Amino acid sequence: MTYDRIEHEPAFMTGKPVIGSTRIPVDLLLREAAGGRSIADIIDGYPRLTPENAMVSLVHATDFVAHEGLIAA
Repeated sequence: MTYDRIEHEPAFMTGKPVIGSTRIPVDLLLREAAGGRSIADIIDGYPRLTPENAMVSLVHATDFVAHEGLIAA
């Protein structure tokens, strides 16, 4: 899978992966979900976040943790 919706820019947020065109860090989505919020609730709280972007973020994080070929966008 490619992560075309995920951006890594060293000059922005110290290179943290962010959801492209939203500037929402992937780790924010993970922290919100880990805190018990549903993906639907997170999307409601961030109007620029789409279900597709949320899913790509979760896959990106899962692949990173599993060491399965994280590909920088």
